[in-house]
Amino acid sequence: AEEQVCVEGETHPGATGDWKCVCPEPLQFVSQVAALATCGFDECAMMAIGIPGLPPSGGSVCAAAEQACHDPNPGTVGDFVCDCRAPQHGSHTGAAATCTVNECDVAQNQQVCADAGQECRDPDVAADGDWQCVCVAPARGNGHARPAVCSTNECEDA
Repeated sequence: AEEQVCVEGETHPGATGDWKCVCPEPLQFVSQVAALATCGFDECAMMAIGIPGLPPSGGSVCAAAEQACHDPNPGTVGDFVCDCRAPQHGSHTGAAATCTVNECDVAQNQQVCADAGQECRDPDVAADGDWQCVCVAPARGNGHARPAVCSTNECEDA
């Protein structure tokens, strides 16, 4: 292929079939003997921006968003995945992820509810500050970012 370099192996008479294709820089992957190479690069390992002909690297895009990067197919450009770091959740292919947090995964919030003998719930992980402590049945009630005031109504439960 045009973008690959052909390298001759042995040059003595009778030596055949030992040529190989090599990927040009910065594309690196697997050189093949007597066949085209499989060229590509790990976009997450590439931190430089501005390589002519290539988009910004996944490593730089994810790092700028303080996210982890993985490249599931080094032979394909633009398929890197940015993953949110714990306690955040989310991932996106080819760009920084939109991260969400289940505020009940935050130990401090969990502990506030657990200390009151209640469960922690986050009704909307995309919204900040909406976690609740919820009373355990048969008691009812919830507290916004604090322990709930629990009550039971024996007349309603009868």
